[in-house]
Amino acid sequence: MGIVYEAEQDQPRRKVALKVMRRGHVVDEVHARMFQREVETLARLKHANIAAIYDAGHTEEGHDYFAMELVRGDTLDEFLRKRGVPEGRQELAFRLRLFRQICDAIHYAHQRGVIHRDLKPSNIIVAEAP
Repeated sequence: MGIVYEAEQDQPRRKVALKVMRRGHVVDEVHARMFQREVETLARLKHANIAAIYDAGHTEEGHDYFAMELVRGDTLDEFLRKRGVPEGRQELAFRLRLFRQICDAIHYAHQRGVIHRDLKPSNIIVAEAP
């Protein structure tokens, strides 16, 4: 439904993930409303493990967009693949802590009536260490 770019926001100056709704013959009023609902839904969520929405609007060309926190890292499936087969208690404990953070974010969203509908390892970003 949208294309995501890395962009730079002017005020305040920061890197963001910019999601722009695709235009063309496949975009109709239903998809436009779905995109707007996504913006409104994400804007309600304030959680350490959910990327924050910074801004939303329309471009001069009439494209809907929203700017959100840019999370640098690997998708969950790529992150775990790079770590290899878990060996030892320490790695298991690490993975359980990571899973708990994911569950906490999902629980937080569910408490607010938000259902992801496309939750999968390739849609979860494990942030790089600061």
